[in-house]
This record gives sequence, C-alpha cells and structure tokens, in this order.
Amino acid sequence: MELAIRIFALIALGSFSILAIIVMFTLRNFSILIKDARDSLKELSRDIKELKNKLISSLDDIKDLKGQISGTLNEFNKLQDKLMIAVDDLRDVKDETLTLMKSAEDSFNNFKLAVNRIEEQAEKITLIVKPFNNLSNYIYKKIAPPLIETANIVSATSKAVSVFMNFLTRKKE
Repeated sequence: MELAIRIFALIALGSFSILAIIVMFTLRNFSILIKDARDSLKELSRDIKELKNKLISSLDDIKDLKGQISGTLNEFNKLQDKLMIAVDDLRDVKDETLTLMKSAEDSFNNFKLAVNRIEEQAEKITLIVKPFNNLSNYIYKKIAPPLIETANIVSATSKAVSVFMNFLTRKKE
C-alpha cells in the first residue's frame, strides 16, 4: 500500500512538473503576444496622431474657405447696396452697372472656387478617414481572437492548478 502511494505521488509530481512546464511556455507565449499587441497599439497610436494632424490641417483649410465664403457674401451684400443706389441714380446707371457686373462676376467666380474647394476638402477627409477605419477593423480582427483564446487557456490552467492544489492539501490533512 505504501508503495502504491509513493508511485501515485511520483506520478502526481511528474504531472505537476509537466503542467508547470506547460504553464511556463504558455505564459512565455502570452508575454510575446502582449508585446506584439503593445507594438501594434503603438503603431496605431502613431497613425491616429498623423490622422489627427491631417484632420487639423483640413479643418484649417475649411476655416479659410469659410472666410472666403463670408467675403463673397459680403461682396454680394455690397453689390445689392450698389444696385439700389444705381436704381435711384439713373444718370450714373450705365457706369455703375458695368462696374457692378464685373464685381458680380468676380464674386460668383470666387463663390464657385470656394464651393469647389469645399468639395475637394470633403473628398480628402473621406480618403483620409476610410483607410484608418479599415485598419482599425483589420487590427481588431487579427488581435481579438488570439487574446480571447489566450485568456481562456490562462483561466483553464489557473483552475486546473487550483483544483490540483486543493487535492494535494486535502491529502495532507
């Protein structure tokens, strides 16, 4: 009977040693996975900072366009005032009308340019944001499954060690 207990103890000790080795390899692999995830997150953070800088630049361009549109609207208001004066003063209608028509054409061209610039900036923003959205989805799909699997393995290993330790402590009592 004592021989059987010793054999059982040796088998248990060997199993525990193998389990400890497996746990060490698993933890080493988990550490490597965490390091790779950290590196990926650093790259993602750098890419997001670049995106932020580009978006800030684009917002500055949009603010400039807003200023141009405001200037164009002010020119249209001035044009309206000039037209009212021209209606009141029939003798100067010819000269003022030619001047105002030229100003209106310039204002309209400025307005068209502003609208075209807004469209270009909107397209640029779309082109900037879309790859980062795709990148974040791709990174999540690559990182999430291994992390979940590793967490399950660590949890199962911890549970097994806990059960084994409980079993050993009961035998001693």
